Amino acid sequence: MGRACVFIDGGYFQKILEKDFQKPRIDFDRIGPLLSKQYDEFLRTYYYNCPPYQSASPSPAERRLISNADRFYYSLKNLNSFEVRLGRLAFRGIDRDTGEPI
Repeated sequence: MGRACVFIDGGYFQKILEKDFQKPRIDFDRIGPLLSKQYDEFLRTYYYNCPPYQSASPSPAERRLISNADRFYYSLKNLNSFEVRLGRLAFRGIDRDTGEPI
């Protein structure tokens, strides 16, 4: 039936796991082959995300978030048939309703 790649939007995937599934542990090494098992050949999984926002003078909480994200991305990069593509967040202001960066 052909060859397959799996593309994961990391931010969306993480939010769905948190909101709907109570943050289950995911075996990322198996997710690509599992989702593409109807194809003849699985090529690789691409994981897209952005590291957490970090201000010019990061708070301890921001440093902790970055450190955790770095460890997570490093572990993904070491998986077979796995590619991590990271973007960059830019500060665009504060949401008036939530007080959170947008």
